[in-house]
Amino acid sequence: MDGRFDRLQGDEDEGLTLPDLMEMPDDLRRVLNALIRMGGCTVADLCARLQIDQDEARALLQKLAGQRLVQKTLSGEGETIYRTRYATKRRSRLPGKLLDALDDAGADDDAP
Repeated sequence: MDGRFDRLQGDEDEGLTLPDLMEMPDDLRRVLNALIRMGGCTVADLCARLQIDQDEARALLQKLAGQRLVQKTLSGEGETIYRTRYATKRRSRLPGKLLDALDDAGADDDAP
């Protein structure tokens, strides 16, 4: 599969972006959409929401965790909660001098 989802297989960035979500395989996208809507959940909660069995839910969550799109935390009761990891705002890959030149050019456009 070509696209951003392939990028997630490597170590370049961590966390979910909207384009990644849109290009993801349907089964993984369904899990992430559920996690986003629920704000995090247990395996049992995910199974009830998506009507899948626990083995399938664990396998999908494990795959997403391996891609650093989902993180596991423990609740106060000791249950494992899965939450979506969102990508941080990415810094521009343009050289600093080019950005400065663009800023200077933009300042000229604002002049009366």
